[in-house]
Amino acid sequence: MNLLPDHEVTIITIGSQGEPLSALTRMAMGDHRQIQIQEGDTVVMSSTPIPGNEDTVWRVINNLFRQGANVIYTSHRPNIHVSGHGNQEELKMVANLTRPRYIVPVHGEYRHQELWRRMAEPMGFPVIKLENGHVLELDEEEGRITEKVAAGDVIVDGSGISDVEDVVLRDRWHLSQDGIFVVVCTVDATTGRIIAGPDCISRGAILTTEEEEVYDEAKGRVVQFLEDLGEASGRDWAAIRQDVRRTVNKLLQQKTGRRPMVVPVIMEI
Repeated sequence: MNLLPDHEVTIITIGSQGEPLSALTRMAMGDHRQIQIQEGDTVVMSSTPIPGNEDTVWRVINNLFRQGANVIYTSHRPNIHVSGHGNQEELKMVANLTRPRYIVPVHGEYRHQELWRRMAEPMGFPVIKLENGHVLELDEEEGRITEKVAAGDVIVDGSGISDVEDVVLRDRWHLSQDGIFVVVCTVDATTGRIIAGPDCISRGAILTTEEEEVYDEAKGRVVQFLEDLGEASGRDWAAIRQDVRRTVNKLLQQKTGRRPMVVPVIMEI
């Protein structure tokens, strides 16, 4: 390539979906070890961004323009799109050239696998359709599905892989959106009388400029709620904590329009 003039060189490369480590992305960022985009180069993006990839694709296109390239892409030249998947006649040709003992579609959704079966079986090829988790065993005699194992998303939590439950993910999402509001007080376990507090602590919760006013009103409502219960033994403190949570939640929503995670901490002594 170095022996040819620039106008006689065409490079076919990967990276049409903005993959971070792809050659095209590295060219666009100017850190490819062998190829540098120059002023006046033409880059043809003969693909359509997969839903969800739009931001990374636009980032690559913007960086190519920064390098001085003339970028042609599907938004203003729709006819340049080229599918990365073969059509049925091409797939039939590949099957006839390779003459496989079995055809096992493994890419795409169920409908794609079913269309493979409807195309290949009339040609005389047995098709094995797999669902996520199916175990396919192949030997000299036959191919067969022998069992199904657990399969699905694997969540990497911190430095390890853990079985994080949906409720934990929901709580984390809630915390990331509205933060946390903690109400702490100490009560007499026998009578229910307030001994200390309540105190309010918030982290990541966007309240208002009248933050102290919200704290004071939250404290007042908790005190009022606990005093209305009167003095009695054998209380269901778990249920009382739920009621305190609802009381404070309602106040915060009224005053701030937000719903931070409310954690009532009632210590009994």
